[in-house]
Order: sequence, then structure tokens, then C-alpha cells
Amino acid sequence: MSSVLPVVIDVSAVPPQPGGVGTYARGLIRCLPDAGIDPIAVSRVGDARKWDGARQVLRLAPAPRPLRLVWEQLRMLPAIRRTLTDTGLDPGLRTRLPNAGLPTVLHSPHYTMPLHLGARWRPARVVTIHDLTFYTRPQDHTRSKRTLFRFAIERAVRDSDAIIAVSAATANQLERLLPVRSTLHVIPHGIDHERFTPDADASQQASDRATLDRLGVPDQYLLHLGTIEPRKNLGGLLAAYAELLRRWTRKDEPPALVLAGGAWAGAWESLRSAIAEIRDGWPEAQVLRTGPVDDDALAPLYRQAVAVLYPSFEEGFGLPILEALACGACVITSADTVMHEITGDVAIAVDPTDPTSIARGIEIAIDEANGLRRDGLLDRSAAGVAVAANYRWSQCAQAHADVYRALG
Repeated sequence: MSSVLPVVIDVSAVPPQPGGVGTYARGLIRCLPDAGIDPIAVSRVGDARKWDGARQVLRLAPAPRPLRLVWEQLRMLPAIRRTLTDTGLDPGLRTRLPNAGLPTVLHSPHYTMPLHLGARWRPARVVTIHDLTFYTRPQDHTRSKRTLFRFAIERAVRDSDAIIAVSAATANQLERLLPVRSTLHVIPHGIDHERFTPDADASQQASDRATLDRLGVPDQYLLHLGTIEPRKNLGGLLAAYAELLRRWTRKDEPPALVLAGGAWAGAWESLRSAIAEIRDGWPEAQVLRTGPVDDDALAPLYRQAVAVLYPSFEEGFGLPILEALACGACVITSADTVMHEITGDVAIAVDPTDPTSIARGIEIAIDEANGLRRDGLLDRSAAGVAVAANYRWSQCAQAHADVYRALG
């Protein structure tokens, strides 16, 4: 292995309840040491997370989002330089640095990166772009957020020394929408294969059931796991669930619909009327919202679901889909998207704009779960596990390390 390279990674955008970007940052940092990188994580003040794999954690960023964004743009580089110079860098890291005594690479894994301006520390800058929905689906974002992130993305793409896109679909969109001058690298996410595993035995099933009981999840359920926001198409999913109930002729009760994860401001409220109609029209049906769930509950939720539903309009990657496949779950997702490209024929592909198409996909999944139908696949569960096995955080970290080394 080449000599170890220290790299600063800005994780200050990761909130207390991390979503996809937080999962990416944690998986990456945890595996970077094995790829010859010593990560120095820069987080928010009060962030108590260990950030496993980080050699040092600098808790510098203000917690309130508006202040954090201003701090990131104008004060981050001086604050990092001052902290590492005044209070000292880990002695084991200092011996690996050039004469200036500061790392030579800074990675911003969440669209935005700080301005150099007159900073006395000018590291090479790497930025990760996850999706381009601020351009392709502007209606899903507030005007202020859309304006801010468009500005930040355009400047990051213009001024970065390297750009990482999480999928070929995102890279292609980026090149179509903006002038890309620096090197563009496509590096897919990974999966924690120690956590996300298929059913092993009756003991694991019992443990899963205990976890689901604590969450109030019934035996038979359909799962959507992800932040409730416009592009996730929860309105279409609820319409599809109502369509499923209208067509239900089986003797057993329909599976519940479980919505797990956080929500954007106002996003849950916009769904209340659709949920009320379902509950009024079909009292035997259940629509349950768990809210954000702990990491330890994710695999049990995936494993025991009749199907995992992800009919999103657009994603940069779609990490929950791969986590679900790694758990042997049946996945229903949107055709002609990056999610379908990743899963191929393993997932049931539906038209996200058509609730009837989504409902038919759910019916197929229920039939397969009951042994009433078989697709052309020998075993959808085993095939899904095989697809997910191609995505590992160790591979993701090694690809990032190659980008850092080319700059540092």
C-alpha cells in the first residue's frame, strides 16, 4: 500500500437523523483507513458521533443550518487551519504532512464546498454530487433552497479539483446541465454487508419480530423506508395502496402500509387527507408511520416486509433499494431510473406516474410471497442478494482514495 494520506472530510451537513448522505459519509469514513487514508472529520458543535474510522473529529461548525452554511462558505478553511495549527494535529498524522503541516485535500460530500477567498490554507477540493433535482424537479424544493443549492452546485462544479458522482445517471445529467471542467468520477455507494443480511434462522426471525413489535409493525406489511419528500412519490404510493384495496378479493386481510423515516417540513401534512380516505374507506387496512428508525431496525424492517416499495420519481442512487436486496427483500421500484438500472430484472419495475401500475406490482409481490406466482427468475431473493453483493463500502473507499491521491 502507498503511504498514508490525511484528508479532511466535511460532515457538518449530516443531521442528527442521517439520511442517505449521512449513510454515505459514515460508510466511507469507516473504510478509508484500510484504503490508506487517514480521515479528519469536521462536524457540527455538539455532534457526539464517533465517526468510526476518523483519526480526528473537529467539532467546529455551528449547529443551526443557516449559520452552518455561512460558516462553511466563509469560515471553514480558516477555522480548520487555526484548529490544526493552534491545538495540534494528531502526532501520528503530522509526520505524514508536507512542510505546511496541513492536509492537502478537502472532501465536501454534500454538494457544497467552501470558498477559498483569502484563506491561507488552500487544499485541493473534492465535491460529491448526489442528484440534480434542484434542476430537474425544481417544484420539489422551496425557492430559497433551490436558489442556494443551484448557486452552490454551479460554483462547486466550476471550482473543484475533482467531482464525484454517485451514479452514471447523475454524471450524465451533470454534464448535460452544467459545464464540467474538472475530472468527473463515478463512484457508487456501498452496503454494510455485516448488517444487511437475509434471513438466517428462526432465532433471527424472532429477534426481527421483537424489533418490529417495538415499532408497532404488524406481521404482514408493505414497507416504504426513506424521507417523506415530494420526489419520493408518497402521494402516488398511497393512491396505489387505495387501488390495491379496491381490487382486494382475497380472504385474508390486506398487508399494512408502513412508512418509515423522517419527513420534510409540511410533507407529512400534505398526505393526511389521502390517509384519512384510506382509513375511512377500508377500516381493516392500516397505514402506519414509524418516524425515523434506529440503524438496528433497518435490516429487520427490510427482511420481514412482504415487499419494499420505492416508486420514487428520481434518485441519484437509491441506497435503500440495495440495502433491501441485501436482506433478500422483494423490491418494487420505478422503471427507467437509476434504481431500475441498479436492480435490473431482480426488482419489480413500475411506472411511478401510474398508481395502477404500482398496485399491480404490489399484487405480483404478494402473489410471489404466497407462492402463487413465479417470475422468470429462479429465486428473486437470492438474485437480489447477488446484485447487492457487488456494492461494498470498501470498494467505494478505495475509489475515493484513488481520487485523493491523484490530488494530494
